[in-house]
Amino acid sequence: MIHNRSILAVLVLSLCVVGLAQEPLTERKAAEQPVTGTIEGKVVNESGQPLAGAMVIVRMINSAILNRSTTSDVDGNFRMNGLETGLYLVTANIPAYTTVPGDPENPKYYRIGDTARVEMVRGGVITGAVNNSTGEPVIAVRVRATMIRDANGKALRSPIVGGFEQPTDDRGIYRIYGLAPGTYIVSAGGGGFVTNFNPYETDVPTFAPSSTRDTAAEVNIRGGDDVAVDIRYRGEPGHSVSGTVKTGISTNVSLFLAKPGSNNAVATALQIPAMRGFVFNGISDGDYDLVAQESAANPGTLSIVMAFSEPKRITVKGADIAGIEVVTKPMGSISGKILIESSKAPECEGKRPPLLAETLVRLRRPEKDRRAQNENAARRFCHGIRPVRGPGF
Repeated sequence: MIHNRSILAVLVLSLCVVGLAQEPLTERKAAEQPVTGTIEGKVVNESGQPLAGAMVIVRMINSAILNRSTTSDVDGNFRMNGLETGLYLVTANIPAYTTVPGDPENPKYYRIGDTARVEMVRGGVITGAVNNSTGEPVIAVRVRATMIRDANGKALRSPIVGGFEQPTDDRGIYRIYGLAPGTYIVSAGGGGFVTNFNPYETDVPTFAPSSTRDTAAEVNIRGGDDVAVDIRYRGEPGHSVSGTVKTGISTNVSLFLAKPGSNNAVATALQIPAMRGFVFNGISDGDYDLVAQESAANPGTLSIVMAFSEPKRITVKGADIAGIEVVTKPMGSISGKILIESSKAPECEGKRPPLLAETLVRLRRPEKDRRAQNENAARRFCHGIRPVRGPGF
């Protein structure tokens, strides 16, 4: 549960964040603001050369409107017309490339009329062979690369998983490409982070070179690197952890299992109506914290209702665990009213004043509280950002 007294509310405007202004925004100026418009730009590589054929995705923040997409031309240029007033994220996808990582807590937003420059770098590659103790290839086992630190050496608050996962072929060879610069650990087997059952689903993951998570080798990846990482598969049977979540606001629930004091999920699971419960497979002996998360659209609004369970301590010791019951509770809320006033700051000279629909409200814990509280990885999925769509709440 999030309590109001532990939250610091910060108003983040899409541009020109200044103090109190001298002149209020008049009705005439507001009437001159655009209703629809264009975001255009260019997709380039790390050398500034244009990238043709990239799929460019323009997404309005916290909106029910579907993502818009287009393709960059031979000069890397793109243009998206007919966009409503609001704040947008602009991303691009092209095989074997990855977007230059930015600050996840302060992403770059665009509004209509802006020009975006999307820089991409050649992704790194981790490849190798998975063999058993006798040297025979392990076929069709899932191998995953999990980033644990970014290119600047900063630990991630939640792991990047799922997309960086590939099975071995009939030779026991795997190849994972398009990896963003950073530090990774590589593992084979276990339940994984996607639903795709295979013969190794119930094994404890083997980390390269042939280790547990605590002694896993770290792999540093830079743009364009091609690194060989072989794994000697241990084939250790794991245990299952299963139970049910009492849902409150939705029927689908995401669950996360993490080591106490860690923000990195070691396993994830889903509870959907057809399953009538959840199960984690391939869990080794030890202590874990289990957290469940629900999210659902609030009818008639653009807001998302979130609910979480308190961390539930689970101890696995030589046997499966069944019959766990988890209860989620809705998170707290903070509401208020925003008044935008014009500014005479030099950095705002000649720029169109922001509208309320181009304004973000971001909730942040005071830094001392964030350091003191060890939040679970599941809670990182709630960013606490809402656009303001009208004159008030």
